[in-house]
Amino acid sequence: MTPSLFLSLFVLVAAVAAQGRSSGVNQRNSTYHCCDQPAIKFDRHCGNTWSNDQKTFAYYKLSGSRKGCKLPCKELNDGRMLLEKCVEVQVSVVHKKGGGSVMEERISFTPLPCSAPALAPGSVGPLLLLLPVLMMMIGHMISV
Repeated sequence: MTPSLFLSLFVLVAAVAAQGRSSGVNQRNSTYHCCDQPAIKFDRHCGNTWSNDQKTFAYYKLSGSRKGCKLPCKELNDGRMLLEKCVEVQVSVVHKKGGGSVMEERISFTPLPCSAPALAPGSVGPLLLLLPVLMMMIGHMISV
C-alpha cells in the first residue's frame, strides 16, 4: 500500500468516525394529557421548535428569548406551551453546552385522552332500581 493511499484511507476513516459522533440526535417518545387545558412543558434554557404533520407551528429561541406561536399553539409562556387542541407534536430541542458544544434532541408527543369520568357515589341508585325488574323478567323467561 502506498503512503498516499494509506493517508487517504486514514483520513476517510477518521471523517466517518467523527461524523458518527457529531450526528447523534437523541430521539424519544413522550405523552401529554388532553384533559382540561392540554399543555406540554419545555426547557426555557434551550431552543425549541414544535411541529405537527411536518409543519412548524411554534418556536422558542434563546437569542433574545424570541418566540412564535400559531394554531394549534394557544400560548407559549413560563416553560409551558398551551395547546388549542390535542394533536401529535414533534419538538426539536437544541441544548447549548459548555465549550460551544450543542446537543439536539427530538421528542414525539402523543396525546393521552381523558379517561371516562367516574360515577358519582349517588349516581348508581337509579341503576339499582332496575335490578328487581330485570330479576322478574329473567324469572319469567325461565318459567316459560
